[in-house]
Amino acid sequence: MKRHLPGTSDASGSLSQQVERLNQQGTELLCRGQYTSALDCFSQALVLLPDNYSALYGQGDALANLKQYQAALDSFNQALRQRPDSDAAWVFRGVVLIHLELYQEALESCDRALHLAPQNQEAWMFRGAALQHLGRYREAYTSYDQATGKTHQSLWRSILQWLKKVFLVSRH
Repeated sequence: MKRHLPGTSDASGSLSQQVERLNQQGTELLCRGQYTSALDCFSQALVLLPDNYSALYGQGDALANLKQYQAALDSFNQALRQRPDSDAAWVFRGVVLIHLELYQEALESCDRALHLAPQNQEAWMFRGAALQHLGRYREAYTSYDQATGKTHQSLWRSILQWLKKVFLVSRH
């Protein structure tokens, strides 16, 4: 015999499945660049389950792609209330904050993502963008290096070694 918790029914299982289908459909539409249709799917899912992380994240993604940055930020903030350990949501929140020209907050979001996932290349890239907008160019380039896995230090070291050779040879 199947037992149910008080206040639940078999409908909740089908409700979860419905939300999952809407989220999958929304994600597919996002991938095809159909942002308005994707937003409709995520909005429908949120009517059914208002605190669904995937729907909130997807809604934020769709809204950002539709250049509705403040609404996207609200969605990502709600998603992070559900899953504060989501490095992806922290990164996308940072991207939206860059579009809103809130660079210090964007930097803080990217730093939070990197605290959770130190190798997150997108977090490093957008951290660099936020730093660049703040006029902190050296730190920005260091972040870009982390994102790409390259270092300018090795290039500078090579240049310095070459300069030392040239000047030492020219003195003799």
